[in-house]
Amino acid sequence: MRPKIKTILTPINRSGNVLRIGYEKSIFEVEDADGQILTFLQLIDGSHTIEEIVALSGMTEEEVWAALTELNENKLLEDLDAVTQLSEEEQERYRANLTYFSNFADLETSKYHFQQKLRDSKIVVLGLGGSSLVASCFAGMGVGSLVGVDYDIVEISNLNRQFLFSEQEIGMLKTEASKNRLYQVNKTMKVEVVNRLITGVSSLIDLLEDADLVINMIDQPAITATRWVNSACVHAGIPVIQGGVGNLEYFIQKFHPSKGCCYDCTLIQMLRTDPFMESQLRMLYNQTFERRNTAFAPIIAMLCGQLAQEAAKTILGFEEALQSGTVVTFNTMQATENRIKTWDAVPECPTCGANRDNSEWGEPVDIEVLFSFAREQTVQS
Repeated sequence: MRPKIKTILTPINRSGNVLRIGYEKSIFEVEDADGQILTFLQLIDGSHTIEEIVALSGMTEEEVWAALTELNENKLLEDLDAVTQLSEEEQERYRANLTYFSNFADLETSKYHFQQKLRDSKIVVLGLGGSSLVASCFAGMGVGSLVGVDYDIVEISNLNRQFLFSEQEIGMLKTEASKNRLYQVNKTMKVEVVNRLITGVSSLIDLLEDADLVINMIDQPAITATRWVNSACVHAGIPVIQGGVGNLEYFIQKFHPSKGCCYDCTLIQMLRTDPFMESQLRMLYNQTFERRNTAFAPIIAMLCGQLAQEAAKTILGFEEALQSGTVVTFNTMQATENRIKTWDAVPECPTCGANRDNSEWGEPVDIEVLFSFAREQTVQS
């Protein structure tokens, strides 16, 4: 082991007898009148083993280990001897990623661990129009395998925000245009595209095989498509993250049924608590809305960036991810969080709960059944 103060924390600042080590999350200050602590910290530069640090610092081995343990617990150290499976080319390609991941590294878990885990991951992206920027983020991040699904062609009206595409690709299938562009960004990424109109759970089953995560940006037909994806992810046991834009808001949602509620759980609870919800769902359900898209490029960029970051947190675990059943809504003018709501799982939910049919990959129950189910059950206090 060769412990090193993380590069992102250096140089160490000194003012009088006080040393300061810090960055955005935390700042640590320590009295160092005789300079011994600074000498010790300067030895933790990755060029010395523990034995050498003991010999050069004038401290006992117990004192060195105690100091290193405290620094490590505060995420100030990494091990320069950490083993990596990344090639030299990968280390250079993802150099900025690795610097970012060093925020979460310590002496036990290296920055390389996170990049290797990304390389070993498989993400399914449903809808390569709205998710085109998310897919490009995944290519840049180094996600190892991506399955992209769409059935549409590139149109001139897409080019205001779907930057995987260009004027030269107008009329091409979005799947083929996306695959070509993603390979131009990252030739090492495995990209599989499927030109398919999603019409129910049965059209999703084969797409989710061995997947770690689903990004869902299919919003037509309204509500129905989300319920298809939700039901498929319940059966596959994988998380789904989705998002959308309103007039002056955008939102992200996270569902991981094995760790909390599913999308149908939220519908049931809204039906039980909001007297207008049933009539609202009846108006929206299974509808296709044309020429009402408010997708403005800066807003889509913010949404897609947050979807990609939430995917990274979910797969890598470097920071606490959103809980299942969480909906976060953002103000597009200030890019600030307007509200956040986390729904509980409904134990008797017919999609993910006790009333679920586990025998096969079933379609979600009819919306009228969900209405009746919500009416018949009392609100849980």
